[in-house]
Amino acid sequence: MGGELVAESRAGHGSVFTLSLPFVEATPPLKDTRPQRRAAALPPLAILVVEDNPVALALALELLRVLGYKAQGAPSGPEALAHLERKAYDLVLMDVQMPVMDGLTLTRTIRQRRFAHGGKPTIVALTANVLADDRRACLDAGMDAFLGKPLRLEVLRAYLAGLRTEAPARRAPRPPSRPVALDEHVRADLERHVDASGRSLLSRYAPRIVEDLRKLIAAIEVAVNTNVAETVLGLAHQAKGHAKLVGATETVLACERLERAARTGNEESVRRPWPACRRALVRLIASLEPLAPARRSSDPG
Repeated sequence: MGGELVAESRAGHGSVFTLSLPFVEATPPLKDTRPQRRAAALPPLAILVVEDNPVALALALELLRVLGYKAQGAPSGPEALAHLERKAYDLVLMDVQMPVMDGLTLTRTIRQRRFAHGGKPTIVALTANVLADDRRACLDAGMDAFLGKPLRLEVLRAYLAGLRTEAPARRAPRPPSRPVALDEHVRADLERHVDASGRSLLSRYAPRIVEDLRKLIAAIEVAVNTNVAETVLGLAHQAKGHAKLVGATETVLACERLERAARTGNEESVRRPWPACRRALVRLIASLEPLAPARRSSDPG
């Protein structure tokens, strides 16, 4: 190395060792001039987390803190309702299996209650159950989507990034969607058959179809953002079935394109057709809403 080691000793005083090494002044590291990928901006949201397990609750709050959110925690259904009475939350992340009041019961209560502030939060189930029937129960109770447990940072980030940049509680009204055309022959058949009260099959079933399509749109949005192609395939097939029932050919074709993309299992292939499919589903809802009076207890479903 070109250095030198010198030892000096004196009786009664000890030894002194001197080490000399030549060092070359280092050059500063080169700056990385490559463009950096920026994380997608997350929307501003007031978030409530409902979870009876204290460790799981602390973890969810910490993940949200890492993403830039100061969320509120609630360890039970009654405490969650108390928070919702006091403040309008944009998003509620909710455990399904809880004592006292489970997530399904709490969701139904929230959907039925009119809060003084007028807020209607988006409700997302946190569940380890992956069976289709369990997920369907969440949607039927009034939840908008579901995320798997244990909650993962990237999955949570993807879902939040998929939400609109304006918080739901403060969102401005959107212009009405252009209705999609329904096949004249299919529509005529559905309107030809009437019950004792004079209501046609179309007017009786349209409310349920509209309700299901809204839930399917929310569920597909989550599945697309979390790259679960198998789930996208199943949900797109359900949406296509509703579109076929009322003769919405344009929507059927859009759902079929999403199905084909989901069968590939490729992330980008699944993402590409979803915006057009979502627009087609929203337009189908716009076509059916005028035919869908408020549901009564005697309505199907």
